[in-house]
Parts: sequence; structure tokens; C-alpha cells
Amino acid sequence: MSRAGARARREFTSLRGLAFSYGAISSIMIANTLAGVIVARSLSVGDRGLVVLAVQLSGTAGSVAMLGAPVGVVLGLSPGKLGWPIWPLSWRLSVATLVCAVGATSTLCWVSGEKFSLGGSPLTWYIATGLLAITGCIGATYIALLRAQGRIAAVNVAIMANPVAYLGSAALLASMNVGAQAFLGASLLGSLVALVASIALYLSGRGRDVSQTCDQHVARGTVSRLALGSYLGTVVSHEALTPDILLLGRFGSPDQVALYAAALAVASLVRFQAVAASNVLFPRMAKNARPEFGTLLRVAMLATVSALVMFPLGLWAIPRLYGHEYHLSPLVLGLVLGASVASVAKALLVDTCRSLGMTQRATLAELSVTAVVVVGALVARPQELWIYGALTLAANLVAVIMLLMFVSRTSALQSEHAQGNVRAKAMNLA
Repeated sequence: MSRAGARARREFTSLRGLAFSYGAISSIMIANTLAGVIVARSLSVGDRGLVVLAVQLSGTAGSVAMLGAPVGVVLGLSPGKLGWPIWPLSWRLSVATLVCAVGATSTLCWVSGEKFSLGGSPLTWYIATGLLAITGCIGATYIALLRAQGRIAAVNVAIMANPVAYLGSAALLASMNVGAQAFLGASLLGSLVALVASIALYLSGRGRDVSQTCDQHVARGTVSRLALGSYLGTVVSHEALTPDILLLGRFGSPDQVALYAAALAVASLVRFQAVAASNVLFPRMAKNARPEFGTLLRVAMLATVSALVMFPLGLWAIPRLYGHEYHLSPLVLGLVLGASVASVAKALLVDTCRSLGMTQRATLAELSVTAVVVVGALVARPQELWIYGALTLAANLVAVIMLLMFVSRTSALQSEHAQGNVRAKAMNLA
């Protein structure tokens, strides 16, 4: 096969994988949105804000506790040379993960304890949030193993199990006239279903894989080392930390959290494209150590078009779906959608940096996002929703500029090195 034909075949395979991943992840986002609508229709605006805050707290605690495991798994196991361990982390890192999950959940819930007291016993909220964080940690690790194997369909099935189970249980609870804590329990059920599904899918695929036999100790040591090396970057990423909504939960009211979450639900139909693309591209770029700029540009352009479409649609749909209490200004929604487009571009460039071995620079860019949002919010202590959207947009734009500088410089150096090798071979042949 000619070089042009091989390149065309790779492009077709890449686009086909992206299309499948887009369809699956968009279905997941739609299921999450429908579940959010059911909860909003069943609870007051304040109670809905408490559920959102608890879920976000558990996600942040889980990201802190994972110690970079998902990235370490993909980077360490994607080449396929180490095999597929039953559990990819060393026992020391596993214990540290559990301790961090409990500690991070306790700290975050303590900070927001006054808010949770509005929804009943704070202890119930603390326990449910901690269990959400722990199950999320384990599930995310096994989903990362599926990504490392290149089993995109299994990844999407495992991810989809959570919102589908949550949607079904939320619909059942809506007919029973229950409180906010019951819906938080439904979220925990969805997380448990996703955990079981991810473990079952990985173990079934591991049994068929030719590289199943591996040195478990070596594989776990390699993954743990790479995980700790990328830990800071995975923790401070905006998708993991969500500093805007956490700070809003600290300085604002549960009602404001619910309104901002409605804007984020619309924006999630833009942000999901980063996840869908990463599921396909990151393992491949990590394996080949070569960026795929053409595909990355297509994803960024599609995210921009999606945001332009979702802006008028979101303004029309939010009060009709969530209820007349959910009135969101065009400025807030526009800023949140703009931040989502910038976040997609940033996430794609972060994966590119990591695949090229620039994990520290990717971490620096992620850290800049969190720093801008957190420092800005702590200084201003804002009560207006649009300020959180503006801070997030500015922070992601700063990170995109930094990452473009990093990637362009490294690509130029690689190109010069490749040209030098070609010239050297030509001289040897002469």
C-alpha cells in the first residue's frame, strides 16, 4: 500500500472511531441532562443545588484521591508491552488513594457543611458523598484500563451505565415524592452500576488478550510511577476540580448553584467532545508519540459550531425543561459556552503535550486555569453568576495560549530532528 493510501486509511479509521465515540458520549450527556431535568422538576431550586454541590464535591474528592491513576494507566499500558494486570496500582498507592478519598471528602464537606445542613442531616450527605468519591475512583481506573486496551466501545458502555442507571432511578423516585437525599442515593446507585460494568468489561477482555500474562509487579510499578508524575495535572484540571461551581457553592446560595448547573448542563453538550476525542486520540498519540493536528482542529471547530447552536437553543429550553424558576441571563450562558469551547481546545492540547512527553508543561497549563479562577474568586468573592463564567473563560484562554506555544515549539524541534536524520541517511548513501 502506498504512503498516501496508508495515510488515508489512518484518517478514515480515526474519523470512524471519533464518530462512534461522539455518538456514545453525546447519548451519555443527554441522559445526564434528562436526569437533571427530572431532579429539578421534583425538588425545589435550593434542594437541586444541594444535590449538584454534593455530586461535584464527590467528583473533586475522587480526582484528588486517584493520584493520577487514569493517566498513568493509559501512558504505561497503552503500548501493550507490560500486559494487563488485574489491578494496575501498587498496594501503597491503593491505600493512599483510599485515605485521600476519605480525607478530601471530609475536608470539602466540612467547608460546605453549613449548606448541607439546609437539606437535613449533614452526616448523611457526608457519607453519600464519600462513597460516591470512592466508587468513582475505582470505576475511573478500570475505564482507563479499557482506554489503554483501545476498546472504545467498552469504554462508552461503562461510562453510559452511570447516567442510564441514574436516569431510571431518578424517574422512579420522581413518582414517590421523596427528598434531595434520595436523589443523591440514586446518583450513588448509578456510580455503583458503572463500577461493576467497567470491572466486568475489563476482566472479560483481559481474558482474551494475548498479552494477558504479565509481570504484575512491574506493570503496577510503572503505572504508579507515571500516575504520580501526572498527579498534579489531573487534580488541577478544570474538568476534575470544577473550581467555579465549588467556589459558587462556598460564596453563593444553593439556588445559584442550581442555576449555574443548568447553564453547565447546556454547555456539557459542547464539553463532551473533549472526552469523546480523548477516548480515541490520547491512547493512540501516547502509543505513537505523534500528535494528530488535523483531527484536533476538526474537533475544535465542531465544538465552536456546537456552542453557537446551543446558545439560542439553551436560552429557549432551560426555563421550559427545568421550570420557570430557572431564568438564566444570555450573558451567563454565553460566557459558560465560550469557556466550554476553550476548555475543549485546552483538553485536546493537554493530551497532545502528554503524548509528546511534556507532562510537566501540561500540568503547568492546567494549574494556570485553576489558579486564575480560584484567585479571582477569592479576591472578588463574587455573588454574580456571570463573573464565574468570565473567570473560567479567561483562565482556559490563558491555558490554550500556553499550550499552543509548548506544542508548536516541540513539533518544530521534532521536524528539524527528522530532517537532520534524512539528510544524514542521504549522505551515508552517497
